[in-house]
This record gives sequence, structure tokens and C-alpha cells, in this order.
Amino acid sequence: MKIKTRLSLFLEHSFLMLFSATAKKRRPKTKTGKILIARTDGVGDYILWLSVEKQIKSLYPGARIEMLFDERKPTPELAQYDACLDSCLSLPIVTWKRFFSVLAMRRRTYDVILQPVYSRLAMTDVLLFAAKAHKRITLDTNGQYMTRSELKWSNRGYDQIIQVSKEPKHELERCAELLRGLGIQDACACLPDLSCLQIQTQKLADDYIMVFPSASWSAKIWEKEKFAEVLRWLLRAYAGNIYLCGDRNDQAICHWIEHSVNVPQRLRSLAGKINLAQLIAYIKGAKAVFGNDTGDLHIAAAGRIPAAVIVAEREIGRFFPYQVNDAEAHSYSPICVHCAGISCSGCAQKGWRECRRQNQAQVLPCIQKISKEQVMKALGRIL
Repeated sequence: MKIKTRLSLFLEHSFLMLFSATAKKRRPKTKTGKILIARTDGVGDYILWLSVEKQIKSLYPGARIEMLFDERKPTPELAQYDACLDSCLSLPIVTWKRFFSVLAMRRRTYDVILQPVYSRLAMTDVLLFAAKAHKRITLDTNGQYMTRSELKWSNRGYDQIIQVSKEPKHELERCAELLRGLGIQDACACLPDLSCLQIQTQKLADDYIMVFPSASWSAKIWEKEKFAEVLRWLLRAYAGNIYLCGDRNDQAICHWIEHSVNVPQRLRSLAGKINLAQLIAYIKGAKAVFGNDTGDLHIAAAGRIPAAVIVAEREIGRFFPYQVNDAEAHSYSPICVHCAGISCSGCAQKGWRECRRQNQAQVLPCIQKISKEQVMKALGRIL
């Protein structure tokens, strides 16, 4: 490990020890009328959070709701349209600049700080302890990203730790556990809801399917050659158009598939050409959505669009398949395509931080083992 990395981790470790010890002494002198919610995770996690956001807001009538984001991630681009939020706060939590974020948080005051993330990050907790608050609330964490000492220090900085189930649970159920811990006893897991995002861009005019052949983590990207073969089959089975989507980092794989399939009148790439607001509008107008495990598949569910998603075994139980109780769940929970029979299934629940069988190509074996036929069968169901 590089010296700079060691020093950075040492500072983060020290800051957590210091600020967690003094957190309960850092109280505002008066009521502020402000609530801070920390969501420094990704777009998909934020979309799942929308399943409970309106109920959270109802618990604090009249309060100004502010949400804390990681500035590296595109989530604030969506949050600016969120009618339940009064303001957004984007700060560095990974680069060296994160230590200056601590100084910025020391100047902020809140009535309540809510940390709703099950897998808490030490640096996010440091920022929450640096601010002044009358009360800090969190979920009991699985400690996946903390050492034992960091977990101990983190817990001592909170005024209320909501106890949750230790067995694997979907993130939507974690959201429901949070609500129950805050006093809404009949809360249950339900599909996320896009109605709070006041986005007014037009959808595409034609009949189309949206496909996401990339992902933020390269190890869970299904092979592009298989995507191309499935899309050739799909173009024969489906009369509409197909749009390949993603951000600028996904342009290469989308263009490769586009040129490999070579049906320019019906298969086109939008990767890097549209923003998140347009993407949501386009997803809401699609006949179906299909792709790797990304936040976009959660957007499809939240927009009540049929979807099929290719999932690594380490995500099974936490992000897919959905475990929800509402009436729409059967129609709009994404169909999960995964390698259920692999011997190392459930690796994340077993405490494995990294895949022990990853090959030289750096693709998870449980992703490689998913066949074209499995995906075609799932697409047949949603179409």
C-alpha cells in the first residue's frame, strides 16, 4: 500500500475516533428547523430510497430537508428535481479533499441527522459527527466497510441505533425497517416511486426498448458478444427500436455492440448523449428495459416499466430480486437473471469482500456462466 494511501486511511481512522467521541457534545444552542439525510451512495440506492422518502418527510412536518451526497456521483443531478428536498449538499468523501469537508460540516447545524445506509462508510460518519445536531439516528450496520474499532467508534456517536434483521434483506426492506424504527409500525417494503421527481423532459416518440450493456463495476458486465447475439435475436422478435444507453464511460461498449449488430435504422447508441433527467423520461416511455445491474434498472421499476436485469450472485438478496409486498410488485419488479446453481452463491452474505474465483479477464464467474438462452427467456416474459 502506498504511503499516501496509508496516511489517508490513518487520518480517516483518527478523525472517526475523535469526532465520534465528541459527537454527543456537539449540540446546537437552539432549534434549527433543519434535517440532514446522508445518501453518499449511488443512483440506484437513491432510487430505492424514494420508496420511503415521502413518509420520512411526513415525520418532520415543517422542517427543511437537506440531503448529503458524494460529489463524485451523479445523484445530485437527479436530486435537484426532488420535491421532498429543500436543498442538496455535495461534498468530497473519497479524495484528499474529504478532510476539508470536515471543516465545512463543523459549521453546519441540524435538529436531526439521519444516516439510513445499512453499509455505513467511516468517512460519511465522520462528516455527520462533525456537524452539530440535537439527535443523530442510524441503522445498525453490517460493518462491511469498517474495522471492528471503527464500528465501535461509529456506533458511540449516534443517539439512536435502529436494530435491523441480520439475515440478508433487500434494500427496500431496510428502508421499511428504518420507518418502523422511526415509529411507523405498519411500514412494509414497497416499490420505489418517481412521482417526487418533477422532471419535465419529453420521452422518445417511437416504440422502443432501452438496453444498458455496461455497469459501474467492470467485473459484473456481461460479455458484449452475448449482448450482441441477444440483440440480433431481439430485433427479429420485436418490431420496435432499441436504444443502447449509458454515460460517457460506456460509449465504447455501446458503439462496439451497435457496429457489431449493424442495424442502424433500429439499433442506436445514446451513451453519453443524454443527461439523467432525459434518461428517466426515456425509461418511463420505454416498452421494456434490459441490462446489467445498474441504477437504471431500479429507475425502470420506479417508473413501472417491465425490466430484466443480469445480476452477480453477490447482489442476490440485497438488490435483486425485489422483496416487496405491494400490489404492483408482480408486474414491475425486475426479472432477475442470475447463476443460481454456482457453488459460491451468496458470497457477500458469507462475508467475502472479493470474489475468490475471479478470472484473468476480471469478470465474475457467476456473470460469465449466465447464458444467452436465460436472458432471451427473461426478455420473452417481459415482452
